[in-house]
Amino acid sequence: MNGNNQLVKHLYSYSSTKNNEVVMGASKFPILRNDIDMKNAKLYLMEGYDSNLSQEYFKKYNPMYDAMIKNKSPETTLRDALGGSKIVGWIGILEDLTLLSLNKFRKETYHLRAQKHNGVIFLEKRSSVDNCKPCGKGEYIGRVEYMRQVGYMNHYFKHCMTTTPDESIKNDKLVDTTHGFYNAQTMDFSDGVQSIRFFYVSTVNALKEKDSKKFILIKTHVGATNTTDSKFYGDKGIAYWARCYFGGIEEMVLGLKKYIKRGVTPTEIYATQTKNADQFKDKCQIDTDGAMKYIAKVFIRLNSQFDDPNITSIDMLIGKDGENKTKIVDFEPSSLNSIPLPEKFIAAFPKED
Repeated sequence: MNGNNQLVKHLYSYSSTKNNEVVMGASKFPILRNDIDMKNAKLYLMEGYDSNLSQEYFKKYNPMYDAMIKNKSPETTLRDALGGSKIVGWIGILEDLTLLSLNKFRKETYHLRAQKHNGVIFLEKRSSVDNCKPCGKGEYIGRVEYMRQVGYMNHYFKHCMTTTPDESIKNDKLVDTTHGFYNAQTMDFSDGVQSIRFFYVSTVNALKEKDSKKFILIKTHVGATNTTDSKFYGDKGIAYWARCYFGGIEEMVLGLKKYIKRGVTPTEIYATQTKNADQFKDKCQIDTDGAMKYIAKVFIRLNSQFDDPNITSIDMLIGKDGENKTKIVDFEPSSLNSIPLPEKFIAAFPKED
């Protein structure tokens, strides 16, 4: 169930539909196709793009709170419902902190807001566009369009590589980008002295086989054809390791796109590779223990920020260590209010004494 990482504790799976309906369990998860040979694939990933723009596939609805409510047992406290966790977030936070631990985080800015409810800290991450450096209006529009295209191509490749749960292959060319498939998990992080438990949600793209608990991720990437691809086996490979390692992912299917030239987005798949967390770890020379301790220290520091009862929300930012010029995590009381937790979530987990 946990792929290459036995430290991941799987709590439950769920999926969300275009109507934001949450279905508990993995019964709706796609199945990885085994009837096609993709070693020399030729896929044009922009097929159907123009007719699919209105779906706004780059904006994901967050069904995490609905799943928490559905999974809740009567008289269960919030901490118990979250497997005893003190902090709640998404797997992308672990990915970013892993990159920071290895001094491979490339963004200039980073912004997380934290708020506390019933003794649990909820992390709210800004969108990737918000976390980018400032730019002009034209550049911003171009970046959003680029993100839309890349998002659609990723969805199209997943569409081609999977079948429906009843294993009836879809014949249509349009890609349904509105469904989401997720695992709710916990992991304990220790700095050697203190330990803290993190509840997080990770994305799943398919099951390896019908009714299995082997979870698959499906991505597209430019390059990654050999061990000399420094770009891939740098920050991108580390990020993919984090997705596999912390997500309990059995393997990642990569659709490879050839680099054309700067400013031109590749739109065709020419081959695929299958990798797992151990392969990424070896190629990227990742110090797993060091990354785990770094994340633990950040979470422990974050938890201590709320020792002052007057603090209601915290901003988690990126600072720089003056001695070695590495990026580090800083905290400061937030000057803005966090997005309120959903009313139905508060009703299900009312404020405790």
